[in-house]
Amino acid sequence: MVRQKKKEARIPVVVPGVFLVQPNRVTQTSFKGFTLMMHRIFTAIVLSLQDAIQYSMKNPDVLQLDLFTQSSDDIFIRVPYSMIIKDKTHYNDVRKALSALATLGAEIPYTDESGKKRLRFTGLLRADIPEKADFSSVIDIKIDKKMAKLLVEIDKNEEQTPINYTKYSYDVAQAATCTHTPPLYKLLSSWKLKGGLTISLKDLRENLGISEDQYKRYPDFKKRVLEPVQDDLIKTGDCWFNCNIDGFKTKRKGELWLNFKIITPQRKDESDKKTEMVKAALYNFGLTHSQLASLNQIFDDDTITREKIMYKISEIEDFMYKNNIDDSKDPILNKPAYMLSSLKKAFLKAE
Repeated sequence: MVRQKKKEARIPVVVPGVFLVQPNRVTQTSFKGFTLMMHRIFTAIVLSLQDAIQYSMKNPDVLQLDLFTQSSDDIFIRVPYSMIIKDKTHYNDVRKALSALATLGAEIPYTDESGKKRLRFTGLLRADIPEKADFSSVIDIKIDKKMAKLLVEIDKNEEQTPINYTKYSYDVAQAATCTHTPPLYKLLSSWKLKGGLTISLKDLRENLGISEDQYKRYPDFKKRVLEPVQDDLIKTGDCWFNCNIDGFKTKRKGELWLNFKIITPQRKDESDKKTEMVKAALYNFGLTHSQLASLNQIFDDDTITREKIMYKISEIEDFMYKNNIDDSKDPILNKPAYMLSSLKKAFLKAE
C-alpha cells in the first residue's frame, strides 16, 4: 500500500504528455523575484489544482467545490516533493524557495463582476514541510481562498464556453533550465493557436518580472533572457521561437517591440513539406544540389513563406519566357543560373 501511494504521487511527473490549464490572468501575472525553483513549485501547485480548474471550465460556481467549502479562510493542498525535484540534492533549494514564496507578493490582473479591470496584490501561500525531508515527503500548502479563486476560476462567454485560459505542457515547464523559461513559455502557449505574439519589451519585462535596471541594453536582454529561453524550448518544448530572424525586433514611436512567431512541430512539419516541394520544383528546373544548398539561408528564414518563394519562382520563369521570345533582347541561355541569382537578389541581403 505504501509503495502504491508513492507511485500515485509521482504520476504527474513521470507520465509524459501532461497538459495543464490555467486562467490567462495567471499567465499574465508578474511574479517578480521568482527563481527557477519558485516557478517549479508554482507549476506543481497549478497541477494540484487541475481538478478544480477542470470543474470551473464546466460549472458556473467554483465556490461550490469541497476545496472552497471548508470553514477555514484558506484552501489546503498537498504537493509531493517528487512533483518538483528529481533527486535529494535539491531539498534545500525547495526549502529556500518555499520560504521566499511565503513572503513574496504577486500582482494579479483580473476583471471584477462589473467588468472593470483591477489588480490584486497578495501573498501566494503558507507552507509546512518536514524539518528533514526525503523524496517521499509532502509539502502542506495553504492558499487564501480569494487568491485560490483567481488561480482556479476560468472565464466564460455568454454561451458559457470557457475562454481566456492557457494550456501548456507540465513537463516542458518543469524541464526549464532558465529562470525566465516557465513564464515566457506559458505566455507563448496562450498565443499558440494564433501563431504569434507581438509585445513591447517593456510589457515583456513586466510579465517576466525583470526590472528596467536589469539588462538595459537589448543585446544583453537577448543574451540573458531570450536566447536561453529559446534554447530551452527548442530542446524540450512543444512550441518555440527564433529571436535571430529579421523583423523579430521592431521600433514603434521610439519603443522597442518584439514579434514572436510561434513555431510548433505541426507548423514545422508543414513548412518542411512545402520546402521540399519548392526544392523539387527548382531541381526540376535544372538547379544542382550545390546550387540548392546555396539557398538554405532563404529556406531557414521563418519570415519567408514557401508560397512567397513559389510566387517569385513563377515571376522569374515568366520574365525569362517573355525575354527569350523578344527578338530585341539578349536571350537568357543559362536559365538555372539566372533563377539562382534572381532568388538570391530577391530574398538575401546584399553582403
